[in-house]
Amino acid sequence: MFSRDDLQQLAEYQGQHAVLSLTLNVDSTRRTKDEYRLALRHLLHSVQGRANGDAAAIERFFESEYDWSGRGLAIFSSQKENFWKVYSLAVPIVDSIVLGPKPHLTPLANLWVVYGRFVVALIDKQGARFIFVQMGEVVDGEGVLGEEVRRVKSGAGSTPTGRRRNSDEPTDRHVHEVIKRNVKDTTHALQQFCEKHTPRYVVLGGNAEIVNEVRAHLGSPWSERVIGAIAGDIGESDLVIRDRALKVVEEAERKREFSLADAAITAAAKNSHG
Repeated sequence: MFSRDDLQQLAEYQGQHAVLSLTLNVDSTRRTKDEYRLALRHLLHSVQGRANGDAAAIERFFESEYDWSGRGLAIFSSQKENFWKVYSLAVPIVDSIVLGPKPHLTPLANLWVVYGRFVVALIDKQGARFIFVQMGEVVDGEGVLGEEVRRVKSGAGSTPTGRRRNSDEPTDRHVHEVIKRNVKDTTHALQQFCEKHTPRYVVLGGNAEIVNEVRAHLGSPWSERVIGAIAGDIGESDLVIRDRALKVVEEAERKREFSLADAAITAAAKNSHG
């Protein structure tokens, strides 16, 4: 898993010889294996004659070692320095190749901004399940289970005519109080989970009514970091939940980029540092 420490170590790298930095989109949902092999060939051809040793090392890696797993790949090579780093990524990355004195980190840094850290919370009337996702990989998960919500039988909280209501049967008021306590406990647990992982984004899902209640009571800054909601059930797998949340994160980032572009264009039109 690619972490912030990996990014920091690459940024601090110092060597006497050039580093060849390559990133490649290997997302099988977006391109076939033949298509990314062709893209790789074009990238390596663009540095032909300038980084032959490093290009050859990358070619050998793809021929004999790479298993084509993941959705993105980043490689940093300086054979003269005995420097070789490979990172398989759970999220797609742009194709790029740069030969320079240090690792070229812009694609990875941009990816970290979007996918670096987010929390997904699946919520229902009894409890919730939280997962923490870093660079597209599920790193941590927790759950909270409150009191069972037992509904009253059909009718307006009453028993059939002629029968005395069992005092142990729940009333509408009791059910409402149970749900209220569960929502309070869920909100507190989600707040603690966010404080533990400090996500950039929060994605909520599950029962819409309860989700809105939790969001309304979620403290700052986490309530401001909620970027959307997904459909889902607490019992679904981490990967299913993650994939749905990734689409929400990607859409939020797309809107952010469009907003920045619009602001820049407007500023330029007004001769105001656009």
